[in-house]
Amino acid sequence: MPSVAASTVRQAFFRDLRVVVAQEAVAGYIDDLHHNSLRLTGTVFAEIATVSDAVRALGARPHH
Repeated sequence: MPSVAASTVRQAFFRDLRVVVAQEAVAGYIDDLHHNSLRLTGTVFAEIATVSDAVRALGARPHH
């Protein structure tokens, strides 16, 4: 996950916001580092989910 996205997730977490990251919506240049970043972020700062699960978790309806 790019450092900008990771920083935003951490800032939201420290502001006591519920954070859900749609794993298909973030990417990195190096696959191993990207997956490790998602794993670390999901351990403490956010829920990592698919787009469909993120929409459900946030209680929103996708636009068709």
